[in-house]
Amino acid sequence: SAVSTTEVPVDQIVDVVSGKTESVSQQLQSYSSSVEANPGTSSSDYANKVVHAALSQVGKSYVWGTSNPGVSFDCSGLTMYAYGEAGYDISHYSEDQASYCTKPVSEAEVGDILWKPGHVGNYIGNGQTVEAFNPERGVGIGTADRFVAAGSLALFN
Repeated sequence: SAVSTTEVPVDQIVDVVSGKTESVSQQLQSYSSSVEANPGTSSSDYANKVVHAALSQVGKSYVWGTSNPGVSFDCSGLTMYAYGEAGYDISHYSEDQASYCTKPVSEAEVGDILWKPGHVGNYIGNGQTVEAFNPERGVGIGTADRFVAAGSLALFN
């Protein structure tokens, strides 16, 4: 099934199955509660940390070349930050991060880096991503269908 390419406001997340819209703060609270209630059902501890870190930056500004938590990011700076919060040190360069993306997007797992030439994002499940888009959109929620590969540092450790 194809993932919708409908854009959503930076502070909203749409469940692509139910169509329900909720704020990022509601989603983050729901996600955190779900992880606490079902610690064994998540893909892994690092993935939970990656997703939590990425979601916590939604609404921040886009500035090329930055990874400044609470203020601004570029795409690879956001993935670098999120993975850093999970204990992984990765390059601040999208083409270096692409080396971890060894599977098709259709096999993406929560916490994976998604890659397309010149851009990366964090996969948060349900066909959705957290990305630092551009100066107009900043950090927000996107869709996985625009990417060409997925992967994770965890596969290499």
